[in-house]
Amino acid sequence: MNMAKKKRLLICQVEAAIKNSGGIMAVIAEFVGHDPRTVKKFIAKNAKLTKLIEEERDRILDIAENGLQEAIVKKKEWAIRFALSTLGKDRGYRYGNDLTSKNEEINQGTVLIIPDNNRDDSKAG
Repeated sequence: MNMAKKKRLLICQVEAAIKNSGGIMAVIAEFVGHDPRTVKKFIAKNAKLTKLIEEERDRILDIAENGLQEAIVKKKEWAIRFALSTLGKDRGYRYGNDLTSKNEEINQGTVLIIPDNNRDDSKAG
């Protein structure tokens, strides 16, 4: 029986694989030639590698947030809706699809609830 011996994981090798991986275990594992579960366990045992994974994921999150901001500036409806429903929760914005009004069912589509901000609509006009 000629079983190929798996090469041993090295910290420096995994460290290099983490850079620009997006923190995606499958990408890192492919780079080092090991199973993603093995790599994940290896990283979990090393504080420096764990920190590098967190930093790489933060980098990707920063890129995503930048993309969202650019889409909002371009007035992309999906981006505005997403930002209001997540970042705007503290201001009363909600996003849902199973809402009723005065015991009547409303459109089953997506609904964005916009707070009234103590507005008096009777004075509008």
